[in-house]
Amino acid sequence: MKRALVAFVCVACSSTATGNSSGNPSSSGTGGSSGTTETPPPPPDGCGHLFVFPSNANCQAKLDAACCPEETTCANDFDCQVIVSCTHSCDHDQACIDDCITRHDTGAGDFGSLVSCSNNNLSGDCAWP
Repeated sequence: MKRALVAFVCVACSSTATGNSSGNPSSSGTGGSSGTTETPPPPPDGCGHLFVFPSNANCQAKLDAACCPEETTCANDFDCQVIVSCTHSCDHDQACIDDCITRHDTGAGDFGSLVSCSNNNLSGDCAWP
């Protein structure tokens, strides 16, 4: 019985189907080229695909224009992404924001850089976090 299970597992392991981080299937290569993998297209909208203002396209566009490097850095830092997502429910409450940062402190530096850029370049209705 153990050998049958091992053989089944090995067959499953040899599958060529792959997926990306969003769970969508992807190709393991391009037709006719050997040794290369297909690069997915860039994500639509958003600088680094980080949506600081998910329901305010005007403010998001302003942030994208002013702080693209900081957004990209944060988008590439999982804990920074989680802090941004967490702050969406804080409604400018500093204690709530501080709690988000404390729970994901490894992203605090990149988050701080994004906030600093935002504070230096956006105001009024686009004040964040």
